[in-house]
Amino acid sequence: MARPVMADADVLLDFAAGAGAAPSVRRLIHAGRLVVSSIVFYELWRGAESEADREDLRRLLAGVPVVWFTRQDAEGAASIWQDLTGHERELVGDRDLLIAGTALARGWPVLTRNRRHFKLTGVELVDPSP
Repeated sequence: MARPVMADADVLLDFAAGAGAAPSVRRLIHAGRLVVSSIVFYELWRGAESEADREDLRRLLAGVPVVWFTRQDAEGAASIWQDLTGHERELVGDRDLLIAGTALARGWPVLTRNRRHFKLTGVELVDPSP
């Protein structure tokens, strides 16, 4: 079986809007390969300001596993941060580091349009282009 692919928040927002990376997200969901980190879930839930937004989010992620942040994920994130230079550390936000650390610890690629920041982390990236 093919490896899971972790989705970043940007591609899930595309999917919700039916734009951008939506076809890639849809394919991965149908293949049973898309997963969401608890960090991305937090980012999305934080932006869901109304009960209707939260219900839309529940429907959007129905059947998509949420992987919870573990000690190994934290070690992966810290390892990435330690390998970055001072300037690079300023470019990559903490949440992106935690997402990348989760992917690194599990050996999974990340589906994102945010290549600028994630490429600094060294994790494998999946092109979300349709």
